[in-house]
Amino acid sequence: MVIEMEKYTQGSILYGLRSQYYDGIKCYGVIITARCEIAQNKSKVIHLLSAISLHDWVCTELFSRAFNDYLHNDILGPINQWARESGLDFDTLLAFGPEKVLINIKADEKLKKRNFDKLEQSVHKWKAWSELTEHCSIKDRIKLLNGDLSKRKSAILKDLLCERFPNEFCFLPHKAKIGQNEIMTDGIVVNLKDIIQISLEEIETIAKNGFDYAEISKQENGNLELQRLNSKYFLECSSDFVIFDGRIASPWIEHLLQNFSSAFARIGIDTLSNTELSAFCDSYQVD
Repeated sequence: MVIEMEKYTQGSILYGLRSQYYDGIKCYGVIITARCEIAQNKSKVIHLLSAISLHDWVCTELFSRAFNDYLHNDILGPINQWARESGLDFDTLLAFGPEKVLINIKADEKLKKRNFDKLEQSVHKWKAWSELTEHCSIKDRIKLLNGDLSKRKSAILKDLLCERFPNEFCFLPHKAKIGQNEIMTDGIVVNLKDIIQISLEEIETIAKNGFDYAEISKQENGNLELQRLNSKYFLECSSDFVIFDGRIASPWIEHLLQNFSSAFARIGIDTLSNTELSAFCDSYQVD
C-alpha cells in the first residue's frame, strides 16, 4: 500500500490509533499541534486527541452512563429510599455489594413484608444487571440500548449533540470533515481528556506511506516492528493499517480547540458526595 497525501496539519485525522480509554477499538486521532509549529518543523512530537465513531461512543461511553443511571434510579431507587429512612449512607451501602445489602435489609425488623419483597426484588435485579454487564457483548449492549435503556440513550445522545459534555467530549459531524457530505447526525466523538503524543518521525512515515500490517510483516524483523507499533497503533492482522483520513475544516477545528482549551484549563475542586449533597439540601433552613 503506497499512499500519497497532502501535508498533515492541525485538524488532520489519523486512523488506526489505540487509546487507553477504548480498549479493543480502532480509534482516530485529531492533530491539535499548532499549524505554524508543524509548518516550520518546530515540534519534535505531534499532539493528538483521540476520537471514536459515534456508534462506538454509543456502545461504550453512552451505554455506561445509561446503565448507571438506570441502575441508580430504576433498580436501586427503593434501596436508596430505605437507606435514607434507616439513617444509612447509601454510597457506603452500595460498596458492600448485593448480598451484604440484602443481609442488612433482612435484619430490619421494622420492615413490612410488602416493602421487604420490593427491596428484595431490587437487590436481585441489581445482582442480575451487574452480572450481565460484566461480560456484555456489543450485540447485548445494542439490544439493551434499544430496549430498557432506549429513553436514556435518546437523552444522552441529545446531550452530546447539544454539547452538554463541554469538559469531556466534542462531537464532530461528517459535515466538519473537508469534502464530506452535510450529514450532522453521524461523525466522530473526540475525547477532550485523552492527549496522545506521536514522534515527528512516525508521523512523517504515516503521512508518506502509512503503516500496513501486510507490508511490514514481509520486511526483515517485521514481526518485531509490528510488536513495537502495535502498542500504540491497531496492527493485529493483515487487514489492519494506519493512515491519515482527511482533515477537519474551519471553523470546526477552532471549535474543537476552544472546547479542548476550556476542558484542559479547568481547575478541579473537592465536591460533596451525592449523599452529603442531598442531606445538606434537604435539611437546609432559611433563617
